[in-house]
Amino acid sequence: MKFEFRITLIYVLLGVSWILFSDMAVERLVESESVQANLQTYKGWFYVLTTALIFFFFMRRHLEKLRVTELELAQHKESLEEKVQSQTRTLDKALKDINDRHNTLQEKNQVIHQKNLELEKAMQELKEAQVNLMRTEKLSSLGMLTRGLSHEINNPLNYISGGLVGLEDQNVGDINPETKLSMESIRIGLNRVSRIIRSLNLMSAPAGPNDDHCDPSKVMDDVLEALSSEFTQKEVKLLNELNCNCYSINANDAELYQVFYNILKNAFQAVPDQDGEIQIKASQGERGCRFSIIDNGEGIQKVDLPRVTDPFFTTREAGQGEGLGLSIAFTILQKHKAEMIIHSEPNSGTEVIVEIPK
Repeated sequence: MKFEFRITLIYVLLGVSWILFSDMAVERLVESESVQANLQTYKGWFYVLTTALIFFFFMRRHLEKLRVTELELAQHKESLEEKVQSQTRTLDKALKDINDRHNTLQEKNQVIHQKNLELEKAMQELKEAQVNLMRTEKLSSLGMLTRGLSHEINNPLNYISGGLVGLEDQNVGDINPETKLSMESIRIGLNRVSRIIRSLNLMSAPAGPNDDHCDPSKVMDDVLEALSSEFTQKEVKLLNELNCNCYSINANDAELYQVFYNILKNAFQAVPDQDGEIQIKASQGERGCRFSIIDNGEGIQKVDLPRVTDPFFTTREAGQGEGLGLSIAFTILQKHKAEMIIHSEPNSGTEVIVEIPK
């Protein structure tokens, strides 16, 4: 039973018992009404004092338990607060340690990321160096081979050419038309072989002086003049943005002529017979003077793009090219420590960029 119900029940029982028994005892023992009235007053005071003492001791006992419980609760609350504060400090410290470790890991990740970028760059530079080294070794070997072959081939060519001149001096072709046609075929073949030998010799020749004052616009004009007869064979729109005020560079005129000539001839052969267009531009690049030759031709397949500067590589039919033009241009630019970059997509034209350092 709850405390308030017990107090009330005890008070009621004591009050009813006292009233009933005390009244009966007074009526039996005392006959005087005045005495009974006084006894009733004393009896009331006695009841009040008695119940007050009973309630005092009863409530004191109960309240002592409450005070002990309250004190224990207060102590427990203080202990709990201390534990909470201690745990909070521990958690704050742990959180700070985690944040410090997280920041340290982020810094290490940034360092690792930077190192990975540097490693990737180094690997890319190493691959490019390996490719350039292989290309240089291949061209060096090819140069030694071509110098030997050109000497060996020139001797029989001289015999054939001398014999052909002798036959022409004897007017043998005038006797038989078929003989004349055969002699002309021999002359065409001799010229083609001689042209190939000259190209190979130029590609494998040692580097000439490249510190001459060179005007690329004049060199380009000479190239366009040399190719003018071929340009008339097609309806090609030529946009030449190089002029007399173009950039001056230090290069060998003859070799730069070969570079522009071979690139322009390739562009001319790539553009269609009608609506063909070739643009020639100049600008200042990061390393030096930058020349761009852009055509709207058939473009280059992605698989063939890395091989276009290899000697004798060509995608044209037999007899339409020896595959030496871009290889010669690339070799000459290497001698000048220059760079040739080719951007091309099938059926979207080609852009050849030549960048010659200052």
